[in-house]
Amino acid sequence: LMRQVIGDYLVQGINSMLLWTYANSSARGFYQHLGGTIVDHGSIQRGDRKIETIAFGWDNLRTVFS
Repeated sequence: LMRQVIGDYLVQGINSMLLWTYANSSARGFYQHLGGTIVDHGSIQRGDRKIETIAFGWDNLRTVFS
């Protein structure tokens, strides 16, 4: 899925990306392995629960799968 999204972005001339996920997501390692760096923190409210979030950023999508 990431390969497809990044490929589509590059075709459209989009060279960077920001992705939000839950701070405790098991996918964190995957995003870091693809070169994403944590660029922001936040939270969302779901009912009476506050869930911590983080944003991963990529400055140059051309390097992700090279």
